[in-house]
Amino acid sequence: MVGNDDSVVRDKAVESLRKVGSMLSASHLKDNYLPLLKRQRKGDLFSMRISACHLYADVYNRLKDRELKDMVIKKFTKLSKDDTPMVRRAAAKSISVIAQYVDAK
Repeated sequence: MVGNDDSVVRDKAVESLRKVGSMLSASHLKDNYLPLLKRQRKGDLFSMRISACHLYADVYNRLKDRELKDMVIKKFTKLSKDDTPMVRRAAAKSISVIAQYVDAK
């Protein structure tokens, strides 16, 4: 039952971070939110990387800078190739969110 509780808490935390992220200015996204996502992505716990999948997908459309968008795609792609199946599953679930905003180069 503990694993189930962990995922409920993680999902609620992601939901809260999405709300916060939606209210941030472009400069706050760049200076504060993206570094938070980087820490999530580099976390030792797979649950941190799962959260990063959802949050990277959510923030992509709000970014204005092409370089930041490219960086987010690169990091999201790296998460989609993670060794942990649960992280890859989270990336697969989030791909539809990010894919609707990615433009062909």
